[in-house]
Amino acid sequence: MKKINYILLLALLSIFGCTKEWEAPGVEPNHQVIYTSEYQFGNRVQVGGSMTFTDASKGIVNRTWTLPEGAHVEGSTDVTSTNDLVHIQFNEAGIKEVNLSQQFAGAAYDGNTQREASLDTAIVINVVDSLRLQVKAHFYFPDGTTGDELDLTKTNEVQAGRMVKYTLTAIGEPARIVYNFGGGEPEAVTYIEAEIADGTAAETIVQYKKLGTYSTTVLGDRPRPQGIDTLNFINAINVVPSSDPVLLTDVYQKNGFIALDYSREIEPASVDPSTFSVHLTNEGRGVDINPSVLTAAVDPSAGNIVLIALDDATIYDDDVVTVTYQGGILQSTDFVAADEFTDKLLVHRPNTNILEAAPFDHSFENSLDTDWPDQQWGGQWAQYTLNVVDNEAYHGGKSGKLVMEAEGGAIFSHNQNFTLEVGKSYELGMMIKVESGVENINDAAPEVPSMLVYFGNPAIDWAADRFNFTTETVVGEWMYVRCTYYTPKADGDYRLIFRPFNPANTDPLSIYMDNISVREVNLRP
Repeated sequence: MKKINYILLLALLSIFGCTKEWEAPGVEPNHQVIYTSEYQFGNRVQVGGSMTFTDASKGIVNRTWTLPEGAHVEGSTDVTSTNDLVHIQFNEAGIKEVNLSQQFAGAAYDGNTQREASLDTAIVINVVDSLRLQVKAHFYFPDGTTGDELDLTKTNEVQAGRMVKYTLTAIGEPARIVYNFGGGEPEAVTYIEAEIADGTAAETIVQYKKLGTYSTTVLGDRPRPQGIDTLNFINAINVVPSSDPVLLTDVYQKNGFIALDYSREIEPASVDPSTFSVHLTNEGRGVDINPSVLTAAVDPSAGNIVLIALDDATIYDDDVVTVTYQGGILQSTDFVAADEFTDKLLVHRPNTNILEAAPFDHSFENSLDTDWPDQQWGGQWAQYTLNVVDNEAYHGGKSGKLVMEAEGGAIFSHNQNFTLEVGKSYELGMMIKVESGVENINDAAPEVPSMLVYFGNPAIDWAADRFNFTTETVVGEWMYVRCTYYTPKADGDYRLIFRPFNPANTDPLSIYMDNISVREVNLRP
């Protein structure tokens, strides 16, 4: 019986990765060698495009190419060919198979494996549609519900401070989606291929805080097969005054100032520095102060932001900062008073994750279980399992699932490194989702379950903080956990050594790990 070979990208690469063909001693070899013009790019072609197929096999007596439905030999209506080289045009989207039947003079070799004289091969082709984008917009409310659809071909009134949900349908497998939302927050969003594939790019929520009329554009493209589509919705959004409350939506640092980010533009004349106060603490450095507010004013580049400058005080990334507004005349440009607030926490916005540009697989997307090897401590540190899984992920399609036995622990690393610089400090963290095992933790024990991670270069630096799990830890939701701050003593390649532990617990602890991050921070000296 003849066997059908399915030629995929890895198989093709393995064929042509050989530097010298193997030959049966003393005879003229019969060798199967097949390739396509797109084998290095996943055998992908756009509808209406063509691909070249080559049968470079030795010892061929006869061959027949058989084309799938929606394809023909370029320049003709033929759906079969006996040529060694054939150009095939594909006019129908979908996963297609081009079949090649070969008759050799004798038993043929596929690489170093001897097969029959008669071989049937199916080459799998991904024929993608021409790239097309469709975008719909609906009013979006804080409780997660949607309202009426907006007609983006016309101008739509949106009350200041309200939100719009944009829903994307992409045809043709774009590699990138780029939004520009005039007058919106965010102003621009770029989604990469993984985010498009996992559905992250399907919905984008935009809040409109600035009065005026604005346009929205969305672009989708892919490098190969090359394709692009752009949608321009001119003057689609007209932001008008609102009677809604003026909400404080965020507090963060911006260019050395404390930024109070409001849901609407603020009237500059209504900002009074004396109505704001700030409290700053840093437990590790013994700091607990109430710095004076030097100035407060509307951000000249963003009318919905109030910038606060402190008198002779600097905010560091490991400080805890809260802001209070005790009331005054602060109001929006459409004359709605801002409410008082007390001890609103400043959120430190993260810098770039340096692991994203390193070989280190911070998101588990390209890992196998064996890429996270056990460090052979034995004993209680071997009482765990760690597997790369695809049933849960914070971002992308995979995560690491760690299960530690009751009173057991784990010790593992990753087989890829990353570079740190002396003179800088870094924050190590990750996204964690607890599946089960926190209900019966003894919160009063001297040591509770934790996630502890060391840096190594290559020797392990044992100084590290940890994230603790207690009965109060949220179950079933992704959360960011900061494990430790680290200041390297030398430039070089570093590794991470994970040493989670599950003491004071009668149950196994099961968690998912994703998006491990190492970010530069400015720590209080």
